[in-house]
Amino acid sequence: AKAYLAARNPERAQAMIERLTKEGCSVSYVYNDAYKQETYKSMIEETVEKEGRIDILVNNFGTSDPTKDLDIKSTEYDEFLRTLNANIGSVFLASQAAISHMTKNGGGSIINISSLAARCGTVGASTLYGPLKSAVIKLAVSFAGEYAAYGVRVNSVLPGFTATPAVAANIKPDYLKRNTDDTLLRRVGVPEEIAAPVVFLCSSRASY
Repeated sequence: AKAYLAARNPERAQAMIERLTKEGCSVSYVYNDAYKQETYKSMIEETVEKEGRIDILVNNFGTSDPTKDLDIKSTEYDEFLRTLNANIGSVFLASQAAISHMTKNGGGSIINISSLAARCGTVGASTLYGPLKSAVIKLAVSFAGEYAAYGVRVNSVLPGFTATPAVAANIKPDYLKRNTDDTLLRRVGVPEEIAAPVVFLCSSRASY
């Protein structure tokens, strides 16, 4: 596959592209700022303009500010809207832009990265993140039902805590340990372990 890395920071993206290129991957950069609505359509259109088609979309953006995503009494409505737009709007806008091209080409695969938080309640924190990630799953179910007849498959992957820079920067070690101790494997995942099922869902081996 030819992959496009959608990001708002071209320098960081280029560093990743250089690393992946050395590993034998074919990767290019396309601009997307998750908080700028117009860049979702432009990233899809730029990709299609350069490649002539788009077959796969991985909706991998998601966020929550642990200092503001608090219990229901303490979370501000503006923070609710910001988190809603980031987690739901990003999936909706990117999928909307890509699906029209996929249907013309006879099909494709969309993978939404949700979260285990969509299935598990949290006490005293994170009023927004879990419910919104649950909505990401529901979007996948809805889109799949609408476009299965056109050959477009839509699925969700629900990671638990994963060893990413965002987790290291935002999750307190004691909270992370407490949640890790509750898992059967007693550890956090690594990004490659999330990528593996995503690659499967991208492929024709997941045709059903």
